[in-house]
Amino acid sequence: MSKRTVSDRTPVDDETPAHWMIRSNLVNQVIDMIGDAWIMQVLSVLVSAPHRFDQIVALINVPRSTLAARLRQLMESGCVAKQEAGARVGYRLTAKGSELGPTLKLIRQWNDHWRVSSAVLSGVAPANLCGHSANIEVVCACCGRQADARDMKVFQTSPHPIEPRSRPNKRVRNSDVFTDADNAIPAEGVLGDRWAGLIVAAAFFGATKYSDIEAALGIAPNILATRLERLTKQGLLSRTLYQSSPPRHAYHLTEKGLSLYPIIVAMDAWARKWLKPREDLGWRILHKPCLEWFSPRIQCARCKVEAF
Repeated sequence: MSKRTVSDRTPVDDETPAHWMIRSNLVNQVIDMIGDAWIMQVLSVLVSAPHRFDQIVALINVPRSTLAARLRQLMESGCVAKQEAGARVGYRLTAKGSELGPTLKLIRQWNDHWRVSSAVLSGVAPANLCGHSANIEVVCACCGRQADARDMKVFQTSPHPIEPRSRPNKRVRNSDVFTDADNAIPAEGVLGDRWAGLIVAAAFFGATKYSDIEAALGIAPNILATRLERLTKQGLLSRTLYQSSPPRHAYHLTEKGLSLYPIIVAMDAWARKWLKPREDLGWRILHKPCLEWFSPRIQCARCKVEAF
């Protein structure tokens, strides 16, 4: 594969991230669709086999009304379908829902690495296509190097960026887990809180200043301040003073925050297949070590065969 020439592309200045790029990021849509702790637990139950309503209630201890709302949302998004067997009705993952498996498995791996208690895939994780139950990893499809946010550079590829998509109306949400900032919060708790998840996704695009995050996401100042405080307390962001008068702070991803990147990549890969964006997003990510446009490959960490 020939090396790319990027001299005719416009790199995104890390100090002034393009707000339209952050808003048009497909990960935002995935967070809007499945970014809920209960939804991720429901998906974790169904990834192994279909289950009836009462079985799901018993397995994850979810209120019946909450489960009914989450299942309705998942069916509307095309990730879950009803499965009737005589008089009994169960729920199963569709092909679209099944391919969220890598995202769920990466969430579990993140939680295990940081020793955070989690209900996502708390049982036996689904085996990889190779048959191994080993961890999975996200690598560059070109050079095979593991995906690291520090190796990426966003380039603007379109002189006329598309208008950002409007977000779907928010329905049921459960961000209670993120309000308890004194305890270590699992990845699904971070990404399952809509605003916290969007702030983390924006940070990977270089939005570090309070004003940039506020403008890019259209988030209310009080909500932004609360989420930044909690993300900092959780060790996902670090807070540094970059202007003393008046005092202004920047928020950068820590090592713990940066380690969420494979999950973000898996979400983006899923969205590019199943949400099928028709238009050019107007930006691409260059993998600096090999100077190729980044294309992810999710593979078994043991045998290096494509995992899903």
